[in-house]
Amino acid sequence: EVSQRKVLASQCHGIIEWESGQLLVSTDSGVYAVDPVTMETRLFAAIPEGVRPHGLVWNPQRQRINVVANNKDALLGFDTNGLLRDFDFVLRGEKSNSAAFHHLNDVAYDNDALYLSMFSLTGSWKSGAYDGGVYALDAETLNPIGPVIQGAKMPHSISFEDDQLWFCNSLPGMLTQGD
Repeated sequence: EVSQRKVLASQCHGIIEWESGQLLVSTDSGVYAVDPVTMETRLFAAIPEGVRPHGLVWNPQRQRINVVANNKDALLGFDTNGLLRDFDFVLRGEKSNSAAFHHLNDVAYDNDALYLSMFSLTGSWKSGAYDGGVYALDAETLNPIGPVIQGAKMPHSISFEDDQLWFCNSLPGMLTQGD
């Protein structure tokens, strides 16, 4: 049985456990802390305009909350006080890009690496080439490690459980798991 209650009137894309509650990212208004008992929300961090935030994760290598900046192919790095400290363009992302080549969705951390799900590994999703997958970056330097999953169609929601990587392969409607 599932019960639902609206705690924030906003479009949200990611949620993680954080301290004594959760952090969730709102596309419209920022990163929010959620009290697990009262379900009250408070703004934890403001998001820069035009980045369209998606997934988020705690990155212990950088001591940052990394948030996917979907419209910029970038990762935002917030400290534990909610201050934006890093704006790192990854893969083909650049400040001058007005569009995302890869359409980054979610981010997960495991074994000193960040794993990014994306609609296109080659950067061609706007041309209809949904050659998506999961790409690994070194969690400290954000240098590319390489693709770990290829051929996915609109992958979202990466997580690690029991030494397995899980993600939603959204277009075909599949929950996928592997090592």
